[in-house]
Order: sequence, then C-alpha cells, then structure tokens
Amino acid sequence: MARKLAKFLISTLAALLLLGGCAQKAGAGGLSAGLGCGTLVPCGHTQKIVETGIAGKIYLYEKGGFGGPFFTITLRNDGSFRYHEGWLSSYIGSGDWELDGDTVTIRDEGGMGIFNFRVEGGDLVYIAEGSSRFLHVNVPDGGRFSPDDGTENIPGSNSFLAAGSLS
Repeated sequence: MARKLAKFLISTLAALLLLGGCAQKAGAGGLSAGLGCGTLVPCGHTQKIVETGIAGKIYLYEKGGFGGPFFTITLRNDGSFRYHEGWLSSYIGSGDWELDGDTVTIRDEGGMGIFNFRVEGGDLVYIAEGSSRFLHVNVPDGGRFSPDDGTENIPGSNSFLAAGSLS
C-alpha cells in the first residue's frame, strides 16, 4: 500500500511540474508566475520578474493601515506576494502576481479578490476599476504604495521577503 501511494505521489508531482512549468503569458511583455516556476523547474521567467525592478520589495500604503501605520504589499522575486492591511487585521492575503506592460495584478488565493496597480515612478498606484476592494482599508483609485526605503521597522515583512529571494 505504501509503495503504491509513493508511486502515485511521485507521478502526480512529476505531472504538476511538467504542466505547471513556466506559465508565461502570451503577448507583449506579459509575465506571470506559474506552479514550480523559479523553484523546482528551471526557467528564464523568474529572472525576467526580477529584472522588472519591482520585485523583491515591500510597498507601503501612503495613508497607513488598519489600526497601525503599515498596510504592506510585498512582491517577492519568485512571483508570489503577500499583503497585510494592518495590525488590527488578522487576514494576510497571499498568492501570485504578474506584470503586463505597466500593470501589476495580484490574485489573492484566499478568495479576497484581484487587485490591479499601475507602476508609476517605482510606486504601485491602485486602479479601482476592475479591482476588488480591500477588506478593511478603503483605497481610492490612485492610492499610492511606495517601496520601503529600509527605514521602517515592519514586523515579519523582511523575513517573508528574504524567504522568497533568489540566490
């Protein structure tokens, strides 16, 4: 029984890696992170995400967070992200992000929605049209998230960022 289960798990993992591979979007400059991309399946896609200049950073909302000074969005080098609306929120959104032209789209795997941002001068600028609403913070169209310059002490964010960095 154990041998059959092991064989099934190995076959399933192999199929997922082959099918997941690098799910690069067709079209002009589209980048997207797929299952296994940059982790177990080598591909050039992860390097392209890093070269965009927006990956590997923690972005802070200009107006603060829910019950504290920080509403953060962290875009990791491996194409994953995490956002946390503030100290009073127990929800931490996570999933994958993609870049298409100058638009960043993050898809929350917890079902909270899809959020679109325009890259403008190194900042992420929220695009309300076509985006979901955040759970606790009302971010208006044009709301700006700027990269942390390293002077903020954001609990937990730096360890999350480092865990997904490329070496």
